[in-house]
Amino acid sequence: MPSFLRAQAARALTVALLFAPAGALAQDLPLPTPEFPTICPTGVVGCDSQDVDYTYRASLFDTIDLDSGWVPAGSPLQLRFAFYMGGFTEVSLGGTLVSTWPVPLSEQLVGRLATGSLAMDYGVELLARMKIDLDIAGIHYRWEGDIPGTGRITGDYRMANTATFDPFALPGTSGRPISIYDATDRATVLSYDAIGSFVSIPGIGGGVRVDLQGELTTDYQSDRIVVQGADPIVEELGTTRVLPDVGASDFGPSKDVTLHPEGTLGYHGTLHVFPNFFVSLLGRSWSYDVADLAIPLVDSGSNVAFDDATVHVPLPSIAMLPSAWDLGEVAIGATSEQYLDLVNDGEAPLLVRARMIAAPFDVATDVVVVPPHAATRLAVYFAPEVEPTAAGTLFLETNDPDDPLLLVMLRGHGREVPVEVDAGVGDASVRAPGPSNRGGCGCRVAAAPGHAGGEALLAMLAFGAVVSVRRRRR
Repeated sequence: MPSFLRAQAARALTVALLFAPAGALAQDLPLPTPEFPTICPTGVVGCDSQDVDYTYRASLFDTIDLDSGWVPAGSPLQLRFAFYMGGFTEVSLGGTLVSTWPVPLSEQLVGRLATGSLAMDYGVELLARMKIDLDIAGIHYRWEGDIPGTGRITGDYRMANTATFDPFALPGTSGRPISIYDATDRATVLSYDAIGSFVSIPGIGGGVRVDLQGELTTDYQSDRIVVQGADPIVEELGTTRVLPDVGASDFGPSKDVTLHPEGTLGYHGTLHVFPNFFVSLLGRSWSYDVADLAIPLVDSGSNVAFDDATVHVPLPSIAMLPSAWDLGEVAIGATSEQYLDLVNDGEAPLLVRARMIAAPFDVATDVVVVPPHAATRLAVYFAPEVEPTAAGTLFLETNDPDDPLLLVMLRGHGREVPVEVDAGVGDASVRAPGPSNRGGCGCRVAAAPGHAGGEALLAMLAFGAVVSVRRRRR
């Protein structure tokens, strides 16, 4: 598009804003929300939506998961040993990139419901079990429990949990940050039987003991969506404007949008120390905690940057149009129909809204949709009435982000209708104008009902009657 026409388009934008919308543009729609996810409804042009997914994983070490199962199989006495060790945090986010145009080319990353996931797994789980299933002297015995002597090492010493949420947990989201919590089993690390050491009564004991228990809270929140070549999105359902690639003046037929979320991952861990008294009597045990000594282990936050995702966004691209168009010479009272070729070189449908400011120019239709890599003809009418030379402007609003408003300066010439008077008969006749051949435009000329052509014919008939009366009086 020539630079002077771009300047004229900018000046004429105020005029274009006066036009009532006649087609369905994506930017005429309300922004989508999680409750009402209106994302590119069917029949709307100027909108593209594509899903993107992100995963961030921080692993301290590879997960170890071993389980022998019950062995030997089929034996009345079976053993099972299992060992699990985990150390990772994982955040997953699922969203839909919604691109709308023409001006500006806007990007919005809408979270897909319940596709956010925060998971943690730290610690060790040990299992040493025995199972007895046999008949002795007609009596069936069945028992399962920890292998004697391993009670102090077996147990769940893992802090693992998972939560789902609606991404992206950006500012403006309720329930932010997303948190998960877990604690280990209490493990006895020190036990002293003070009563049993000096009382020699079987089944009676008691003393002091020290138990340990760990707990961990992990939380996550998104801080921004980083879009390459654009301002970041810093609030939920926010948008950003995308510019053409560096070194390019136009978007062309498509645009590759590269973006990723960034957030904060926090850890809050505590080790609890429980000194307590215990008493055992005939197989039953009671304990009383003296205190709960909380020792902070970790209280930190770290920045999280997900890997980039690139989305190919198809766009419309209207081919260059003439800045000026001479519709040639047309008889006054007749109508010329000529065609303007609208070519879409883009990968998305092109919507064009045609507007004419005033007569004697007009268009056949207000809205034209051109499929990708296709062309459509727009009929333009010229119907001169009085002026020998007429000028006008054709406004073309498009959903092409490179050319949202185009102007075509129109010019045409009206030609007087030749009149022949037959003095012998006493009436007048009009010779109908033929098709114009100026410039080889291939236009079509026809009498326009209701135009000045019909009125001129009546006037000339009346003039012929007056001439005939005057001759008879002589």
